[in-house]
Amino acid sequence: SVRRLARAPALPAPQPQTDTSTTAGRLSATLDAESTRILLGQAPAAFHAGVQDILLIGFALAISEFLGTDAPIGIDVEGHGRHEEIAEDIDLSRTVGWFTTKYPVAVSTDGLHWAEVRAGAASLGALIKSAKEQLRAVPHPLTYGLLRYLNDEIDLDGTDPSIGFNYLGRLGNSSVSA
Repeated sequence: SVRRLARAPALPAPQPQTDTSTTAGRLSATLDAESTRILLGQAPAAFHAGVQDILLIGFALAISEFLGTDAPIGIDVEGHGRHEEIAEDIDLSRTVGWFTTKYPVAVSTDGLHWAEVRAGAASLGALIKSAKEQLRAVPHPLTYGLLRYLNDEIDLDGTDPSIGFNYLGRLGNSSVSA
């Protein structure tokens, strides 16, 4: 039996008069070397998590703050789909591209506010541990697509979350070691 996720808050509805390409903004941020070392190495190691987990939890916290909600944040997580570990005889070495996976998660931020995040409050560590366990409880990414698109007996016809997340990994050479 598959349980449907509770309806998570969504982004505000678009305003066609003001939400145009001419009013769109762009935000670019760069982390210093020490913050990058913490993000890529120390934080994941401290919580026995991956970089993607830490980034996804941080993203959920930011969305929660933006929406002003304590409700779980629904996010469509996209992945590369190259899961050779699902069977011993899978060899993807002669294939090109990714086998994209997409699956919904609901990340509970437990009402933690951004000021607590910035201050590194103890409650942030508890939230990261809790959210990591929420993410670990999600079935293998390949199973969602199989259930949704190939099994008529499963009701997964609800709408996808309006927020998406895709961590592409580390790109290029970096002078910062994790």
